[in-house]
Amino acid sequence: MAVTTQNSSEYANIVASPPVMNGRPAMPYKKRFHHTQVAAGDDGSSVTIARIQAGERLDLLSSRMKYPAFGASRVLKLGWSAHTDPDGTAHVADDDALFSGMDVAAAGVKCLLESTAGVGVEADGTHLFKATCNLILTCTGGTWPDTSAIIGYLELSPGGP
Repeated sequence: MAVTTQNSSEYANIVASPPVMNGRPAMPYKKRFHHTQVAAGDDGSSVTIARIQAGERLDLLSSRMKYPAFGASRVLKLGWSAHTDPDGTAHVADDDALFSGMDVAAAGVKCLLESTAGVGVEADGTHLFKATCNLILTCTGGTWPDTSAIIGYLELSPGGP
C-alpha cells in the first residue's frame, strides 16, 4: 500500500477542467460529500471533501458523516488548508483543526462533534471561516480500506459574529 490523496466526488467535479456542476442542493447551506476509496491507503491517507467559501460558518453539531467499519483502532480527523484571515493572521494547514479521534473502527453515522473537537471549534460547536479566500477541508486518517465509502454533509451558514 501507499499513502493516498483522493477527492470526494463533489470536490473532484469543481476542480475538473472544465468544472462539472454538482447540481442544486436539496437543502440550502448543506454541502454534501461522497467518497469511495480507490485502492487501500496507508496511515496518513486523506480525502479532500469540500471547498468552503470565506465567511461561511460550519456547524459541526449539525453536520453528519456515515462510514463503514475501517477496522480496529482506526480514527479520522478533519482539518483545513493553509489560509490567511483578513486581519493578516496566517494559519498553517492543520489536519485536525476541526476534529480528531473520530472512532471509525465499526460502521456508523456520527455528528462531526462526536469526536474530539479541534482548536478551531468554538464553544457552540461551530467555526467561522474568516479566510481571505476559499479553503479546503480534508479528512485524514489511519489506513483506508479499499472501496470504503464516506458519505455526509456539512451544515453551513453565512458568517457573522
